[in-house]
Amino acid sequence: MQLRKLLNKELGCQMNKVVLIKSILLSVFILCVYNIKVRAQNSYQVSDFNVVVGKITDDEGNPLPGVTIRIKGKTIGTVTDGGGNFVIYVKKGDELIVSFIGYSASEIPLKDQPASLNANGLKITLNYKNILHVSGEEVRESPINVFPFPPLSGYTLAVLDNEIFDKTETLGQMDKVLIRALTSGGYDERSYFIIPDGFALVTRIESITDDGSSIFNSERFAINELKSPTFSDFFAPRSGLFRMFAFIVTNKPFNPSLKDADFEALKKLSRVGYNILPSDLANKKKGKDYFCTVLVYEFVSTKPNSKLTVQSAHLTAYEHLQRSKLLLKLNSK
Repeated sequence: MQLRKLLNKELGCQMNKVVLIKSILLSVFILCVYNIKVRAQNSYQVSDFNVVVGKITDDEGNPLPGVTIRIKGKTIGTVTDGGGNFVIYVKKGDELIVSFIGYSASEIPLKDQPASLNANGLKITLNYKNILHVSGEEVRESPINVFPFPPLSGYTLAVLDNEIFDKTETLGQMDKVLIRALTSGGYDERSYFIIPDGFALVTRIESITDDGSSIFNSERFAINELKSPTFSDFFAPRSGLFRMFAFIVTNKPFNPSLKDADFEALKKLSRVGYNILPSDLANKKKGKDYFCTVLVYEFVSTKPNSKLTVQSAHLTAYEHLQRSKLLLKLNSK
């Protein structure tokens, strides 16, 4: 009798172990299936994300500025610049809707190859630039390094004297001139973006004084919102003014975008983008028609912990360049 009890007890323990092992194996199997499913959902085909770079003209080949291009069923859109050029990023399966005063709206299906087509009297040229990179066995989405072009409105601008770049022959050499001045001025963190036939170089948002001078302390680039006041603030109140520089290098004239800038959009531009100028752009020859335009966006925070907002510039772009010492450094040979 005692032997039977011992055997039953031992058998019960063995069965419990088997059940436990089966439960563990089942859990591992479910977890693996879930991970495979999630991984598949977060993986993309190489053609899923692309930058569309296009140009729109009339029947006679004259560029049309102000043409609206938007993605069907979405709020994402842009307008052509003074040369009829535009840049927009899309996903696989998107369609573009092109509309312009005096012309019927057209729906343009996107394909994987460059295309030239005539849509209700508008000549449209489309090219594609892939913006994915492969990491290991997965294809992951890379940062969309496309600067809104035409630039978001709300800036003050200055076109730099071409003599600053008179000894440069490539866009990479123009970039070195800018980097030398920015580094000397303490602008060590920057972001690069693709624009038609050129690049945009964006600085971090910095805190400035009322007269536009840079504030050289540990919080120069750390302040995106005013913090709670400290004891020292009662003796030296902070101005709550901020700015961001964007250097636009291209041979394409442009007007401000119809879309107003907002702090969150500009803050994102100051934090994402390429860390260096891509080699294909750096090696691109600089023609005589290339120029560098400096855009300056101003922000204000009216009270502690309040969100920053874009404000109309109280200084000209040249004044910002002078007060930041960048103009002096750019003109230094």
